[in-house]
Amino acid sequence: MTSQVKDASHVELENILDKGNDKGITVEFEDITFHTKKKGHDKYILKNVFGRFRRGKLSAILGPSGAGKSSLLNILTGFRKDNVTGKIFLNGRQRNVAKYRSSICYITQEFGMLPVFTVEESLLVAAKLKLDPYLFTKTDMETIVS
Repeated sequence: MTSQVKDASHVELENILDKGNDKGITVEFEDITFHTKKKGHDKYILKNVFGRFRRGKLSAILGPSGAGKSSLLNILTGFRKDNVTGKIFLNGRQRNVAKYRSSICYITQEFGMLPVFTVEESLLVAAKLKLDPYLFTKTDMETIVS
């Protein structure tokens, strides 16, 4: 990472990466439940969901339309916080993922360039769009993606 001043979430994320781990972050989640209110009743979108995305491994979430795949990704990345319970861990340490929202992203299946790019190229495009070029060099971004 560059030696420039970083906001607190980038510094904490960098500390997690520096703990002898140069291949990213393992994300684990336990007992994730998400519900909405529909006509005065709770409608559960996700109920007691557990899982792990291991660092350095390609992961996929599969399921039919309406199964909660996008909701789960939005919860894990901190884009959805309301009506959510459960625990999320980054490299084994419980974290408030919403705090890292500016450092986390995912590529949706609707990403228009997927047919043209390789997986690595798609991730690099997402990294360049998401990561602050003043905080992360091109080499940093390539390291994060690979």
